[in-house]
Amino acid sequence: MTLNSSSKKTYNHKYDRKDSENETQRGSYLDIWEKIPSYKDLNLTIFALKTLFIWGYSIFLFIFIYITFENIYIAGIIPLIIISLFLFTYQKNIFRTVISERGRIYPFEHFVFFRLNGDPYTIFLTNKKDLITTGIRIFKIRIMAENVHPNINQFVKSLSISRIPFSYQIVQLPHGNNIEKNARKIDVYFSISYKISGMISNIKYETLKTALEEFSYIMKSNFVANFPHYKMQMLSDNELIKGLQTFYFKKSSENNGPNQRSYYHSFYSKITTLVILIITFDIFSFIIEIHMIIVIASNICIVSIIVVLFWREIIFHISQLNAFGENLEIINPFNNYKFFYFRNMKETIFTHIDGRILIGFKALQLKVATSPQFVNSEYFIAKPDKFFRAMIHQQIPFTYSLFSSPIDYATFEREGKKYLNQFQLEKILQINSREKQIQWLNMRTGIWRTTLILSYFKSVFLRDLSIEDIEELEYTLNLETQSHINTFHQTYSNYYLETLKKKKLISGFFTTIFKSKFFNFTGSLLNYILFQGKTVSNLIEIANEFKKGIETKMGVEFNAPTDLNNFIEIGKTFNQEILEREIPAGFTLNQVKRLLISNGVYQSREGLLLKIVAELVIKKIPSIIFDYSGNFSKLINYFKDSEYQNQFLTFKLGKSLRVNIKNSGLSNDKNILEYYSYISDAFSMIFKVNQIATNQVKETLKSDKSLHTIKLDMENNPDWVKSPYSGEIISLLEDFSKGNIIFYEDKKNDEDSKQEVDLERIDDSNQKDIIDIETLINETKTIIIDLSILTEIEHKLFISMMYVSKFIHYLKYGNQYQEKILVIPNSDLLFDSWYLDQSKHIKYGKVNKFLEPLFNHNFGIITTSNEIRFFHPNFFNYFRNIATFRTNDTRDVATLKHLINLQELHGQGYYSSSRKESYQIYSLFNLENSEVILKRDDYESPFPVIIENDDLLVTHSLEFEEINEYMLNQGYDLRKFENQILLNSKKTIFERHFGSYSQYLDEIIQFLGTLKKVDSIGNLYEQKIKEELLKEIYPKASQKYQRNKRAIKKIRDGIYWILEKYRYIREDHPRTAGGSQSLRTSYSVGEQFDISLEDYMNLKSHNKTNISVESVHKESDEVNSLNSIFPQNGEENKLNTNSKEKEFSFTTGDIRKVVERCLYKQFFSDLAEIKLQLKFQNEEEVLFIERDILRKFLSSIYNEFHPHDKIDFSDKNMILAIEFLTKSLDLSFTKDYFQSLLEMCKLDTKKGEELWELLRDNFEVLMKFFHQLREDIVN
Repeated sequence: MTLNSSSKKTYNHKYDRKDSENETQRGSYLDIWEKIPSYKDLNLTIFALKTLFIWGYSIFLFIFIYITFENIYIAGIIPLIIISLFLFTYQKNIFRTVISERGRIYPFEHFVFFRLNGDPYTIFLTNKKDLITTGIRIFKIRIMAENVHPNINQFVKSLSISRIPFSYQIVQLPHGNNIEKNARKIDVYFSISYKISGMISNIKYETLKTALEEFSYIMKSNFVANFPHYKMQMLSDNELIKGLQTFYFKKSSENNGPNQRSYYHSFYSKITTLVILIITFDIFSFIIEIHMIIVIASNICIVSIIVVLFWREIIFHISQLNAFGENLEIINPFNNYKFFYFRNMKETIFTHIDGRILIGFKALQLKVATSPQFVNSEYFIAKPDKFFRAMIHQQIPFTYSLFSSPIDYATFEREGKKYLNQFQLEKILQINSREKQIQWLNMRTGIWRTTLILSYFKSVFLRDLSIEDIEELEYTLNLETQSHINTFHQTYSNYYLETLKKKKLISGFFTTIFKSKFFNFTGSLLNYILFQGKTVSNLIEIANEFKKGIETKMGVEFNAPTDLNNFIEIGKTFNQEILEREIPAGFTLNQVKRLLISNGVYQSREGLLLKIVAELVIKKIPSIIFDYSGNFSKLINYFKDSEYQNQFLTFKLGKSLRVNIKNSGLSNDKNILEYYSYISDAFSMIFKVNQIATNQVKETLKSDKSLHTIKLDMENNPDWVKSPYSGEIISLLEDFSKGNIIFYEDKKNDEDSKQEVDLERIDDSNQKDIIDIETLINETKTIIIDLSILTEIEHKLFISMMYVSKFIHYLKYGNQYQEKILVIPNSDLLFDSWYLDQSKHIKYGKVNKFLEPLFNHNFGIITTSNEIRFFHPNFFNYFRNIATFRTNDTRDVATLKHLINLQELHGQGYYSSSRKESYQIYSLFNLENSEVILKRDDYESPFPVIIENDDLLVTHSLEFEEINEYMLNQGYDLRKFENQILLNSKKTIFERHFGSYSQYLDEIIQFLGTLKKVDSIGNLYEQKIKEELLKEIYPKASQKYQRNKRAIKKIRDGIYWILEKYRYIREDHPRTAGGSQSLRTSYSVGEQFDISLEDYMNLKSHNKTNISVESVHKESDEVNSLNSIFPQNGEENKLNTNSKEKEFSFTTGDIRKVVERCLYKQFFSDLAEIKLQLKFQNEEEVLFIERDILRKFLSSIYNEFHPHDKIDFSDKNMILAIEFLTKSLDLSFTKDYFQSLLEMCKLDTKKGEELWELLRDNFEVLMKFFHQLREDIVN
């Protein structure tokens, strides 16, 4: 591959060699120069041809006119006019300038930028004036290694051997658009370029493309070999355009054509001038009778010469890059950029961007470098690292651009041999073979033509330009530039800079932007110096200071495999040497069946599970997923409209699925105790209880009692009977049995009491199938069991292990089955090492108990853990395939170090003796969310993998209605079953209030109904009410507690406390009775009883069940009985009668006391209940309480002062209560505000997430209302 070259003009040195005390010894192989050669990059050939044509045409025309007129003045004036016209018309093509007299310049008017479809890594620019097309590719350092330094010398030597020119550029610029702040970023670029001349053809384009591909391949290979743990990215698409813009704040390009002035306004003047030249020449040729053929030939020759030398852009406009056809995309990296240059500020180019940012640009070039460059053999005198440190510390925007092209030995002899010192000259004269010549060059890492440009720029926000603002910017930039020049000379003591002006400034600007000198036919006009490759290596140092502006990572050593046998793929191996993805990574089928995913955050582990299950679906391997978050329905959306869209079944616990903890799933199961053993062991291992509690769980499972009954029995057992873990079991039963939407129990009268879930399956025969354990374990589809209704991880895991226990039991005693893979998150809670070692009744053999039955039947398990250190060592005998995410716990690191064989180097390092650490353990602390370290049982060393699951993560989960519709297409009507679950599980107000005491609901209703008929008489005191309540519940309670009076009284007290708490009974008596004498507290039945009774009757009638209220038939007898129990007192009767006859009197103080009492005892209590139910996400309970909380509060206050005109919760009555309260007290609330609160709580028409958000918002509003009303009452 030949290099782009041009002729040179020698620069006369005026700088002598330094004093002898700074010289190196003559024997140093790097001390070769007497004077370091410096040349100007200028091609005089084109200039000479242009001059020759102008003089030739003038001479011929002078001769023809003189022969015609024989007048030397006419012969001189006419050619002078014609040539002057020609020079004026073609001045930009002759004198090579874009400098304007009045400020505005158009530096890119002769350039067209374009890209080709299919080649996003190359940007092309065509100089229309010179008809040169250059292809540019740019590499950028994305990540630097914290602990590894690149081998730049070997990098430069390799490029020298390959004869590849390159550029190196450092750009420090404001971060984003923060031009007035100290935020700075650093970009480091390497770039390669290649040019072709003339009109572009397919052959030339292939040459250009091949050269760039070859250069790119060699560059990337060198980066891999010599920049370990550096990420070098070849820029593409918009990033490539940003790289070309360099320091212009990375404004995106608009693809609206080239930024050029109209071509046609100069076309006519040029064609007119050309015609004048031809006609003038022809007229005088005919006068002197030159042959027609010669004249025509001369015309063709003149036109061709003018087009080739002076008007090449016409060729471009004729061709318009037709060689590329429709693949061409014209771009404009500098759209909306205005450039200015002023004669009185000849060292600065100004740019106004988008009419708001003004940038001043100055450039300096390295003009001369003096010898020696090295002392003590290889010590580089200049200190680039200190220069970069100073520049970065000062946070001044700058660019440092170095352009180097290697030369061969022949070119070196022509340009550099004469500048060698005497010692090297004598030595080189002895070289007489090509091999030794190449060896001499390679020993010095080649000889390079090197151009170094330093540019400085400053930016200000400026919308309206004025000469004063520009001059101020120029003044500031001059001061900063001079400071930088001083810094440069202090660190580059034998390097001398030249400030660029006029044409050189424009060339320096182009070279800095294009990162190439191959854009002009006549050369760049900039100086280049012949440097040894060793010098170039030092000049392109990757300084440690760059880490302040570039992302840095620790260089980690892993032996990543080059080939993997994968049944499924989860991503790509990640090569830590080059920080790039390589080969597909995954697992074999056997590895997937015993896979542990550990550490990291839950979202990361779940994302990997999603990827694995998606791959299993494609491979048609069924699985059962215990979905803790509800996100696995993404898979259904992910495979929508594909051949796998019908490969799923999904059931949501509490909506379309309930479980029977007491049923193993087998009909007439004679080995049910073995199933109970698995359940009790799972309970013990998850909740970490002792043997007593474990046995109690077993007894609970064996019992025929319902969960409610068992819970109540445990609560009311004497303290000496309760085990230390009874509280945990009671709490568990409370959580699991809440709402009866999770568990259900077999009814003794049911013929088929062993069914797990009864769904109506839609088919032609309208038959009903049962989704029981047998169906689940034989289904060939992937089944998702959504457990997101539960809040605690322990509860989710317990439900999961309950299913696993059923599966194990079925595999042992059932019939056929379909091999599956179970996905069970958070099993570290189950196989906890501390518990298994410390517990006396649960040993490490329980690991075998749960895992071996599944593995023996070729089932697989994919499990996850939050912290891997909790696992028992016996667990890892089964799970040797581990994928671990980031961990910050040294205890987990210690476990992983041994499990996945993380190694640290000792002694000789990978790259040098100083590299003694592989930093594998360190890498665990710094993994990204999508990165894992993988350990497979078929590969000894761990290796990093990047998970490729972005498409899954952005997929939306299905809404429940969408799930219902999908499952209906699969043959399951979940809506019907959900309605049945909700209907069966819906609690009445009585049941919500009385909880475990609901088994005495008939007695409670009978008691309150009877009590209501006599409460107007009075004398219903607490002691008497408790006595009668005890008599009412005693018959039923005595049967269960064997006449244990203490337990029965405890139940009585619990019921009474609930009656008073929820105001089924309330205080009802005059506040005082003559003077300061207080009355005993008397009670009456509150309005809550009517509300609860109506709700109870409605729900039970809807469920078509008989209401067991046998006492209805004997209420009259009970009334008489209560009348006899509560005798009437004459004085009290009189007071009661008189109170009906006269107006009830009260004061403002009385009202304040009542409001305060209701506010704390009632309103605040309801707020606390709302907060509790919000925590448990009990939507129905929250909705009910919020609907009535304010109505209860207002009606209670009103009824307290209107005992004979009580109101209910109707809107009409609420208006009365609001008027009473607002008129009686001076409150900060208006009637309209109270009305708005009442309307706010009407949410019956809202559903789903909207309802849940409104419930939470309403709670906040009610809390604010509470605090404000409390302040009003206190003040």
